[in-house]
Amino acid sequence: MNKIWDLCREKDYLVLEASKFLDEHTAEDGTLSAKDAAEYERMERQIQSVKDNIDRHERLQRSASYNGGQSTRAILGQPCANPFSGDYSTHQRGGIIGDEYHRNFIQAFRTNFKDARNYLREGELSDGGWLCPTSFNDEIVTKLQEENVLRQICRTIATESTHRVPFVATQPSANWVGEGDEIEISSASFSTVTLEAHKLAACLLATSELIQDSFYDLENFLTDELGRAFARAEEESFLNGDGTNNQPLGLLPTLAQSASSILQTTGAQISADDLITLTYSIDRPYRRSAKFLMSDSTLALVRRIKDADQRYIWEPNYAGEEPPKILGYPVYTSNYLPPAISGNTCVLFGDFSFVTIAERGNRQVRPLREKFALSDKVAFLAIERVDIGLTDHHALRGLKIR
Repeated sequence: MNKIWDLCREKDYLVLEASKFLDEHTAEDGTLSAKDAAEYERMERQIQSVKDNIDRHERLQRSASYNGGQSTRAILGQPCANPFSGDYSTHQRGGIIGDEYHRNFIQAFRTNFKDARNYLREGELSDGGWLCPTSFNDEIVTKLQEENVLRQICRTIATESTHRVPFVATQPSANWVGEGDEIEISSASFSTVTLEAHKLAACLLATSELIQDSFYDLENFLTDELGRAFARAEEESFLNGDGTNNQPLGLLPTLAQSASSILQTTGAQISADDLITLTYSIDRPYRRSAKFLMSDSTLALVRRIKDADQRYIWEPNYAGEEPPKILGYPVYTSNYLPPAISGNTCVLFGDFSFVTIAERGNRQVRPLREKFALSDKVAFLAIERVDIGLTDHHALRGLKIR
C-alpha cells in the first residue's frame, strides 16, 4: 500500500478517536477537565504530526514526477496529463492499479466527481464514467463471493473479449482387436460454450451529507451496497436467466435443453431414493468434487425425510459443520432455486467447477449529476459485464418434482 494512503487512513482514524474523546469527556457546559484538555491537546498534536508527514510525502512525490519542466512520464515518451497541475503524474503502481488512483477515486466520490483530479484520467471512459480502481473492484468481488453462492462453487475467469470454452461432446472409444485385424478408428467430437458480456447495472442513491462525511467509511459503504446489489441479480440470473432481455442463459434453462440432464422424482415429493439416484446419475470422476445446490425450503424437506420407523435419515450436525453434508456431499443453498413443487427442478448436483463465470474487465462507475439534485442526493451508476456457461453437460444434473 502506498505510504500516503496509509498515512491518510491513520489520520482519519486519529480524527475519529479525537471526536469520540470529545463526545465522551465534554461536560454539559462545554468544558473539559484539565487532565482531559491535556489529553485532547496531545491527540491534536498527533493528528497534526501525521498531516505534516502527509504533506512531506506529497511534496516528495510531486518532485519525483517533475524534472526540469517535464514529468517523468513525458521523459519516457508516455503521454502526460498536465505536469504543472500539482497532481501526481507517475506512481510505482500506475493506472487503475495504483493506490493514488484509488485515493483520488474515493475523494471524487465525496465531491460527486466535481473534484475528479487529473490522475483519474488513467481510467476515464469516453461516455463520462470511470473504471473502478483494481483494489476497489476486488472488494466488490469479495462481497460478490460472500453473497452469491455460485461464485463460491463455480470457476471464475477474466476475459477481454467474447470467450469460447471448448469441451468434449462425445468421448472416443477403445476397441480390442486381434493380431492383423483392422483397427476401427473412433474420435471425440468437440463443442464450445461461448461466454459473452451481459451488462448488469446497479444504482446507488445516498444523501450528500452521508457522502461528504469524512468520518463515515465511504469505501466500505460503496463496496458493500454495490456488491450486494450485483450479487442478488447475478445469482438469480445465473440460475434462472433465459437468455432474453439482456440476461445470460442460466443453469436451469441450460440443463432443460438436454433430457438426460434432468431426472424426475419417483413420487410427488423428494425421497431418499431420489437423492441416491441423483448422485449416481453422473460419472465417478465428477462425483469426486460434487456438491448439492437447493433452496432452504427444499433442504428443510430433505432434512425431514424419515425411514419406516419414523427416524430421520440425516441427523443435523450440531457441531455446526459448514457446509452441511448429505450422502457425504456438501450442500449449498440458494433461494433463487424454485421450491419443491410439481414441475420444478429444485435440486442441482454435480461438479460446479465445470460451470464458468466470465468477467469482462473492471467494473465502471459514473455519477448521475442532475437527476436527484433537487432532493440533495447523490446517485452513482455502477456497471459490470458478466456471463455464465456450463462447459461440460456430463458434470451436472437436476432433480425435477414429478
